[in-house]
Amino acid sequence: GFDYRNVLLLFVVLVLCFGALEWAVRGLALTDRLGFQRVPPVAERVAALPPKQSGEFRLLGLGDSFTIFRDASGGNFLRYAASFAERDGRAVTVANLAESGTGIQSYFANLSAHADAVKPDAVVIGLYLGNDVGPENGPYLSDLRAGEQTAPKAEAGRAIGLSELAKRSVLINFVYRLAKTAIPALQTGALDRNIGEMRRREGRDAAFVEAGLARADPKLVELARSDAINGWDLVYSVFFPRYYVDLYTLPAGSRSATAFDGMKRDLRYLVDWCRKRNLPVLAVLMHPGIVVDEKYHEYYRRLGYELPPADMAPPPLVARLSAFLDAEGVANIDTLAPLREAGGDLYIPNDTHLNSDGQRVVGEAFFELLKKRFPGRFD
Repeated sequence: GFDYRNVLLLFVVLVLCFGALEWAVRGLALTDRLGFQRVPPVAERVAALPPKQSGEFRLLGLGDSFTIFRDASGGNFLRYAASFAERDGRAVTVANLAESGTGIQSYFANLSAHADAVKPDAVVIGLYLGNDVGPENGPYLSDLRAGEQTAPKAEAGRAIGLSELAKRSVLINFVYRLAKTAIPALQTGALDRNIGEMRRREGRDAAFVEAGLARADPKLVELARSDAINGWDLVYSVFFPRYYVDLYTLPAGSRSATAFDGMKRDLRYLVDWCRKRNLPVLAVLMHPGIVVDEKYHEYYRRLGYELPPADMAPPPLVARLSAFLDAEGVANIDTLAPLREAGGDLYIPNDTHLNSDGQRVVGEAFFELLKKRFPGRFD
């Protein structure tokens, strides 16, 4: 007769095999290419922190996807820096409150909402210069009411059911991404929605969009439409083909120059908030590959961007931002030189993000900054 125990045994074996394969794949460098790994909401990360121990040095990390990248598996710059410190016998804990798709105002909201619970010894801001420069026209933190300033980004509650477990699986997400390239019904339509949103904001017509899309490699347009690459990379190339040129050179009167002033205004507010609480602030300046090495130009060229020189040293953006941070008393490290000197492949293919090797380079540079800023604690 039919024996349910055999079915149960088969199910258990399949689950165990899947779990083992998932665990193995997460440890591979290949995982960098398999899509972003889901992380718990910020409030859950804070609640999971153990009580602070005597002698422990605790870092509170702020940033976007560049800072939260592979946080759970130890593959981002904050985790690398902590491992370097622990290798030398230093007790370091990282409370990484970074969130993908956010900016400095969201960084401040998470800081102000959770600093008391985290009890950090220092605040670290991962500034990804590819899109952290802004806001262009406000409102700025100093203009907002207290409740608006400190309201963290809304995060929908996610019960740990089968759907959420699937979203946290690297393997299932990878298979789903492949399926979307072949089955249009699975695609989110995010690219067309974002183009429509930008058209309304910029007052552009359909002909302008068609001309911008025509500058891009049709294959990348197809990948953006199927969510296989970040659609915003393409959207910005359509509307602002000089985006990276203007961002790093900051021509007088350009929208990039105006946005840079907005960035400084919001950063000053965040730093002042920390200064009043005797919280040291450190900043790590990170970059898209387009200004690191010409070998990374191909992706941006295929998207339709104009290409800035890859050998600017230092770019006006970096020089002016570093001078501003120095004047504000913020210890900072520009990672452009370490990334240029490291060699190898440091970025995810067809992406703006650093891979694990690139994150390790940044982690080493940040650890050197920690030793310089806190002599006696890390040397």
